[in-house]
Amino acid sequence: MSTPEHDLLLKLLSNQFDALRNALSGLTEDQARSAPSASSMSLASLVNHLVDGLTATDGRIRGDNTRDADPVAAWQAGAGG
Repeated sequence: MSTPEHDLLLKLLSNQFDALRNALSGLTEDQARSAPSASSMSLASLVNHLVDGLTATDGRIRGDNTRDADPVAAWQAGAGG
């Protein structure tokens, strides 16, 4: 059974993914991987970060979290994209 807060959070998540999808639309892979701002995160690494977060959340909910013990270290080492 969903709650108004649950529904609102799902809508927010959907809107955020739509915005990211729109930001990536029409970019080449090289453009998506570039980091043209002060941040070291490119749009492609942001997508990987979000997918990792969703995978972790799903694993926690299901009780079968298979992620690395230190996902930040894995991301910094390049395993996250």
